[in-house]
Amino acid sequence: MNKTVRIILIVVLLVIFVSSSVLLGFVIYDTQRSTKEFDHLSGLIELPPLDSTGDTPNAPTTSQPGAITNPTTPNAPASPPITRNVKKLKEMNSDCVGWIYIEDTKVNYPVMYTPKEAEKYLRKNFYGKYSTGGVPFIDIRCPLNSKNLIIYGHNMKNGTMFGGLKNYLNEDYRKAHKTIEFETAEGCWYYEVVDVKLTNVKDPWYDYNILNTTEGDTYLTLSTCHSSNKNARVLVIAKKIF
Repeated sequence: MNKTVRIILIVVLLVIFVSSSVLLGFVIYDTQRSTKEFDHLSGLIELPPLDSTGDTPNAPTTSQPGAITNPTTPNAPASPPITRNVKKLKEMNSDCVGWIYIEDTKVNYPVMYTPKEAEKYLRKNFYGKYSTGGVPFIDIRCPLNSKNLIIYGHNMKNGTMFGGLKNYLNEDYRKAHKTIEFETAEGCWYYEVVDVKLTNVKDPWYDYNILNTTEGDTYLTLSTCHSSNKNARVLVIAKKIF
């Protein structure tokens, strides 16, 4: 190998190294920025806890708040409780239709719905700027009153977004994190995890019409990629309990 070839090779390797370092640095910065943005939004809409009368101070007046200590209790309130001011998010971005939360996990995000643009928030943040992790969004085939509301989110390596859903493949984890909250401007609904699948993009569960044969049951399905191959998916399926 002559001197000229060695120099060219060194330059090429340096360019690859620098480019990779810059890209990695951007991903880390973007992820940290995204986390701060979601934390800010969460704090912005969080409402004070219910007072002794069962009222939430300064809560939106479109729905009547109610206390709930156990979603499966037969004495649960007739109206869904209000725990977050989702209306404020809708005023900031009309694409936002709700908030998803799973206690003791990193799932604590706004949920977007853009029926005319399937993957608008795949690589955009809540404010419409580029973001590696995007924002969880609803399948455009699902009307908001769908029997199976499918929400997509990225499988981020640091566990943010829907990166933690793979933990549901562990039965002990599933039992410890079985309740999912999905809140809209009308109130907060509770879902209980009933099934977890390691499947692929052609799984019939993505066809929400299959649930029309199960009259009365309503489901929330969380979907994310799996590292086993590009078409692999993890589905966390939860049934509405209140």
